[in-house]
Amino acid sequence: MALCIRAIAARVMGRPDHRAIMDAALALPQPAVDGRLHMAPRFHAARFAVFDDRLEEARQDLLRMLALTERGHGEEVMEVLRSLSEVSARLGRCADALHFADRAIRITEDAALSPGPAWYNAAVAELAGGSVQRAVAYAERGVRASEQERDSIFLGRHLHVLGQARLRGGDVRRGVDALLRIRALEREQGVSAPLVLRWHSDLAAGLTALGRHEEAAETIASAREAITVELGGRHDGPGGPE
Repeated sequence: MALCIRAIAARVMGRPDHRAIMDAALALPQPAVDGRLHMAPRFHAARFAVFDDRLEEARQDLLRMLALTERGHGEEVMEVLRSLSEVSARLGRCADALHFADRAIRITEDAALSPGPAWYNAAVAELAGGSVQRAVAYAERGVRASEQERDSIFLGRHLHVLGQARLRGGDVRRGVDALLRIRALEREQGVSAPLVLRWHSDLAAGLTALGRHEEAAETIASAREAITVELGGRHDGPGGPE
């Protein structure tokens, strides 16, 4: 478990050694399923696959985990469902994304869990295959919940989908404002992992629409530099500079 936590921290900080640390965690005997699968290395390895655009691989791994956990309840099942919703949305399987997100919300409510994580994936699913208005509503609620709970991780994620939804709905200035909050939040925390939360291209598009071309170019350039560092100096990884 300690190696897994180190790998996650390395990934969030944009360090290239996160892959080696996660491989070391996976090489150890895996813990039994006891209600904490969402904390196990195999689950976070699937999350890394999502970040690396290995989406079908992640989907198959998560479906196997769902088969192990769906008779359970609480956070373990909710986290697997949330991840399946995210992968489904990115694969264009929008009905699946909405279905998994709805299940995650129901489990969240039944188990009295923090609503922010499930609302985030509901917003992503709605933006992919539902209603932009519902996506905005979920994201705005998620921003408020994350601020109240001081959850900087999901605050950034909700701001991202809120910015995307506002841009798509034509509210460009407010969309850019939401995305600029992510940049400020990450700078405050010393975080730089563009392959984890990919807000940079959305911000650049919004800035361009507002005529702020130099800021847009600087946003893309800084993201490319951070990606190169995260990939260990390579330029050929998923989402890396071309």
